[in-house]
Amino acid sequence: IIRGFSRMEAVEELCRKCGYRKKFGKKG
Repeated sequence: IIRGFSRMEAVEELCRKCGYRKKFGKKG
């Protein structure tokens, strides 16, 4: 039950890190 949630959280963190760099990289 927590396995899916844990994996989703980890993916969200990775996406946020990648998104942050991609967003800021493209803008600036």
